[in-house]
Amino acid sequence: MYVHLYIYLFYFIITVALSIMSRNTSQHLLPLEKDLDTIEGYDIYPTFPLKEGHIKSGYSSLVNEISTNRIVILDGYIGVDWDEVSNAISNKLRKEGLSVDLINIVDYLKQEKEIIEMVQPYLGDYDSIFGQRADLLLGDYFDLEKLENLQINADVDITLVYGTGASQCNIEGFLIYFDLPKNELQYRMRSHNISNLGHSCYKPPKEAYKHFYFVDWVVLNKEKKRLLPDIQIIVDQQRPNQPTWTSGSALRATLNAMSQSYFRVRPWFEPGVWGGQWMKNRFEGLPENVPNYAWSFEMIVPENGILLESNGYILEISFDMLQNSDKVYH
Repeated sequence: MYVHLYIYLFYFIITVALSIMSRNTSQHLLPLEKDLDTIEGYDIYPTFPLKEGHIKSGYSSLVNEISTNRIVILDGYIGVDWDEVSNAISNKLRKEGLSVDLINIVDYLKQEKEIIEMVQPYLGDYDSIFGQRADLLLGDYFDLEKLENLQINADVDITLVYGTGASQCNIEGFLIYFDLPKNELQYRMRSHNISNLGHSCYKPPKEAYKHFYFVDWVVLNKEKKRLLPDIQIIVDQQRPNQPTWTSGSALRATLNAMSQSYFRVRPWFEPGVWGGQWMKNRFEGLPENVPNYAWSFEMIVPENGILLESNGYILEISFDMLQNSDKVYH
């Protein structure tokens, strides 16, 4: 009994430490589960219900779902921790006695210098907050000759093609999409844990956000929209080593139902120079180790995600998933 308790405490401490190192914010990490019986007043984690058992957690359950496939495409949004994803899945597959080949799609990008020159016209002046929405596609970031030469090793049991843009490999496989809400993406950006698409160097937060807003998010939202009808599993990767996931069919059915019903997005909170104590004193669950709260956003796409719930498990998707759903099943 005590051994199990110590293991749990160790795992909890490591998870908290990883979340602190990987994100720069005073806000709590989204909890894995929600106690549906204790909600009173203003709910800072409003959820939309899925059918019972439709959301699962952990890499082990994910591996059980995909282990019979020869090729798995692990695609997803900018900011996803691909080291965690690729290592966790490949290690668990190998423990099942399967041979695994890993292909990092980053190796098939154009040279960084080419990408910098390609996106520069959309970023405007260095000292300005203004830019221009990119008319690029994700395929513009990739070296077509390299992609054409991408080979699958027929001698291994399972091949994982992973990374943002993995579907650009144009190889048929089981498609898993790892989403990251834009609020968490910004927290990781502030910690210099992520860089802009195709860039190896970290930009200061103001420059990085501008780059995301006018280029990366525009390009990747187009790609997400393109992939949405074909996603077989959607994963929320914001909690270190604690992903939640559901099937693509459940996601699309839920988006369809949500678009014809009422819903609330996850509110976003931040302290600021003009803030006060009103929200801190009234909204249960907000961190109290901040000087004040000045910001509270709902229905602003870059900051607000959508929380789905099943059996208490919470899965967050970015708001653009719902925006794109009218092109899927309506």
